[in-house]
Amino acid sequence: MGAAAVAGLSARLDAAAPLSLAVLAVVVAAVWARPAVAAVLVVAVAPAVAGLKFTVALPGLNLAMIVVVGCALVTFFRRPAVWPRTTATEVATFVFAATAALFAGYHAAVDGSSLASLLRAAAQPALLWLAFWTANRAVGDQGDLRLVLRWVLALSFVVSLLAMAQFFDLAGVPTFLKSISDVYSLPHDGSGPRVTGPFPIWHSLCGYLLIPVVLTLSMLLTGSRSIASRWQLVVLVAAQLTAVVMAVTVTSFIWLAVAVLVAAALLGRLGRSLVVLVLAGFTAVTVFSSVLESRLAQQTTEASGAGGGLLPQTVAYRVLVWERDFLPLLRQAAGAGVGNDLPSTVQFAHTENQYFTWILRGGLLLAATGIAVLIVMFLEAVSAFRRASTHRETLAALVGVVVFVPAAMTIWPYLTNAGLPLALFSFAGAAMAGRSRRSASHVHLHLAVPPLQRSPL
Repeated sequence: MGAAAVAGLSARLDAAAPLSLAVLAVVVAAVWARPAVAAVLVVAVAPAVAGLKFTVALPGLNLAMIVVVGCALVTFFRRPAVWPRTTATEVATFVFAATAALFAGYHAAVDGSSLASLLRAAAQPALLWLAFWTANRAVGDQGDLRLVLRWVLALSFVVSLLAMAQFFDLAGVPTFLKSISDVYSLPHDGSGPRVTGPFPIWHSLCGYLLIPVVLTLSMLLTGSRSIASRWQLVVLVAAQLTAVVMAVTVTSFIWLAVAVLVAAALLGRLGRSLVVLVLAGFTAVTVFSSVLESRLAQQTTEASGAGGGLLPQTVAYRVLVWERDFLPLLRQAAGAGVGNDLPSTVQFAHTENQYFTWILRGGLLLAATGIAVLIVMFLEAVSAFRRASTHRETLAALVGVVVFVPAAMTIWPYLTNAGLPLALFSFAGAAMAGRSRRSASHVHLHLAVPPLQRSPL
């Protein structure tokens, strides 16, 4: 049976090899000719396909990883004419990735965990560093950044349309999405399912959409037309917000509101943002009342073993799982974690908490380096925003999203699941590109391409 499986896999690989090599050659040539193509692939394409279940060559090595690693390699050998200085966020992310790899390797050697577990624990943090690094170096000027942002918004529109089609069960879209992304979705109950789009779960969909939504709203609030026209932005944000509402994730609703308010405050548009949020909330409650009522009913239904109380059902169940399965492990895990996989004594194999996930994999040290990355990213993004004269909406959106990440991670491991991680780190790399160029190179750009210095974002 094993030989037959290997033979079948070899046959499929042989059949796909010519097309795969042709696509790879075209992508490499495009990136080599214009490094900004690498930024488009890493910032726009990779996050959108991060939830696909297809693996390549090795267990746990998916399409998004191949895209990021491939673009990083070509960008490194291509070496843009203007090589930026290393940013503090890049250093912090590298330290975090190295720490995760160290603990993952240790547990693989001591506990004998599987290759898939090793890759999951070690490769994902490294991928975040590569995504930031590649985007930061592949975006050479404002024209490159505009190109990247247009693709980010365009693909977020496609993902939003898929989510809406999933909600209304159009043309077999739910079946298609389940075939490509291991969708976990509730059955139709007359109000529609909680949508996931091309991701395994609704948390991932909302995590992916957060940055595009806040960016689109920021540009509408300031009247920016550098990426899209007003009507295009209105259509975009309507589709994005509809998908977020259809996912019915309270954390995402709060996160989105906080991010928009923070971004608007930075841009001097706080009053307008309050009006927009009130109108959006009223519209959502009016149009999707049955969906929201269904979710509210679920939240007030007592979960098995969770007991009653004032907490929503999902929070109460999380508390039950933490007390029963994970809190007893934390003291044991404080030094070096407990392994790349959860112990067999754990009944519910999901921590529902990013901090617990980090501690169980690499102890308090891994958790501390992960938290440090977020702090450094926030401070550097704020500093870049204060110095920026262009693309301020991009940096404001980044600050707005990052500021709520530590709170959101208490109820879901957002940085170790598909959706937010690649979207956040690649976007941060692109948004901060050009803020750390070497001074001599910056002068060269200023003299060589003066129109780009005058083009507002």
